[in-house]
Amino acid sequence: MKQQRYGVGNILFVLLIAGSGAFVVLLMGVVLGELLIHAWPAMIKFGPSVLWATVWRPSDQLFGMWPWIEATVISSLIGVVLATVVGTATALVITRMRLRWLRRLSSALVQWLSLIPSVIFGLWGLTFIAPIVSLTMRHQSILLAVHHTDGEGLLLAGLTLGAMLIPTIVAVTRETLMAVPTSIVEGALALGLTINEATVEVILPYARRGIFGAVLLALGRALGETVAVVMVIGSEPQIATSLFSKTDTLTSVIATQWNHGHGQFSHSVLFEAGLLLYICTFIFYTVARMYVPKTLAAARLQLW
Repeated sequence: MKQQRYGVGNILFVLLIAGSGAFVVLLMGVVLGELLIHAWPAMIKFGPSVLWATVWRPSDQLFGMWPWIEATVISSLIGVVLATVVGTATALVITRMRLRWLRRLSSALVQWLSLIPSVIFGLWGLTFIAPIVSLTMRHQSILLAVHHTDGEGLLLAGLTLGAMLIPTIVAVTRETLMAVPTSIVEGALALGLTINEATVEVILPYARRGIFGAVLLALGRALGETVAVVMVIGSEPQIATSLFSKTDTLTSVIATQWNHGHGQFSHSVLFEAGLLLYICTFIFYTVARMYVPKTLAAARLQLW
């Protein structure tokens, strides 16, 4: 039996691949370690109470992150729900296109949306969505409750996030739908179902795990979005009393409060907020990896 020879080039290649993988793991560990080191003073001083405290007044060493946690969850959910509905419908339309060149063009256009910088989405939200929200506020007489007319607030942040998350939902959902066996669809049609009935009763249930994974991926991105959210949410240190209230998310409060810290614990609390985001996004991406199907079609797109 002929022995396999390992040349210097092969050994260097293996070492390079192994070193690159180890570097990624090491980098994640270093980031986690830095967050823990800098967040530790606030964790020891205030304990877990900062997570449900509602008063944010750094000048008096009062750091309540509940308004930011609540705003992060609400804005992310608005964005994910909007992106899931629009993105799933778009993916269905793309997969049912018979012309291959049109299907490829549509997929390319959707993927191009994911390359647009988040600041552009922020500008779009301010110039296009904000006037619509402001007009709705005037029509529904909501101004007495929120005391502003520019449309900025929690709802605008959620709608802007929804537009940003659509490419993620479309990309993963499309690959999942393409992985549905043709025999299952043909069997449903042979039993008398229309294509629309087959889509609702057969295709979508079969692809539900992949769609759920796409939702988790989008949710992970929504939690970490900063620039666009800072531009449209209003950035006011208060708990949101309605969807039209100006407030902050965890990411936007880190960005806006970093240069305005008071006392020795201000930055430490912001590191604690970053640690919370790090853990949440890691969990979402890990669970999403478990739910996205391990099929040849779905393996074309690696989002982690």
